[in-house]
Amino acid sequence: ISASGKNIPKEWRSKYSDCLIDQILKLVDKEAFTYQSYSTSRDPKRSDGTLTIQFNSLNRSEGVFASFNVSLTRVRASKHGAKGSRYPKGQFNPYKGGSFVGFWKRAGLPIPGGGRYSKIHEYMGNLKGIIYSADVGASEKSAKSNKVSNCSLQPLEVSAESIIEALNNVRLAHKTRTTNAQDTNNLRTKTTHKKNELAHTDTNLQTDSGAGENHHGNKVKGVKVNSNPIDTNVYPINPIDQTNEQWVAEFDSAKAL
Repeated sequence: ISASGKNIPKEWRSKYSDCLIDQILKLVDKEAFTYQSYSTSRDPKRSDGTLTIQFNSLNRSEGVFASFNVSLTRVRASKHGAKGSRYPKGQFNPYKGGSFVGFWKRAGLPIPGGGRYSKIHEYMGNLKGIIYSADVGASEKSAKSNKVSNCSLQPLEVSAESIIEALNNVRLAHKTRTTNAQDTNNLRTKTTHKKNELAHTDTNLQTDSGAGENHHGNKVKGVKVNSNPIDTNVYPINPIDQTNEQWVAEFDSAKAL
């Protein structure tokens, strides 16, 4: 809620959400991923199957994936098939204590039908709309691949405190660069003035009296050294101290440049 008591307009959030997410990820230096699709496969040498989930990366050009052990056969007979028969393509039954169920719960999603794990495949689309974090290439076997660690896969959390700390670090770095630039500019200006003083001294010109042979002699005109001051007031108001309206106005004006 802003200082005026009004919510940020949904249209504004929808328009700039991708940009804001990108800027926050860069600011706090975190990788993030979104759900793309899933597929199942069966290894003839194993009794269970593999559920592979593809994720889009918000930081890198290539996506990543996670693999989970699941069952691809019915554990009990039903009107859809006999016990031990294979599920149709895309259907699976995750193990109750398996890593996929752990990921599903970390995503804050409920088990369908009060615990019917075999129905989860009907709700895989619910994984969309969530931004995830994960360790990529966390194991020796996947160190050079785009496979993520299953236990690390969870919704991304970025606290307000971490954003504020990162903003302060950026402001400090900017202030340091500005100070160094001013010192360099001052040094360059002082050196220029010094050279001009030496140039005036070395000419050894006589005083222009307005008469005699010096009247038509050389004259030294004053040299004016212009230095453009560096604007150190980049942020008139600390973003942390701004109201939502002030922040949105400054963001919009920056986007218009």
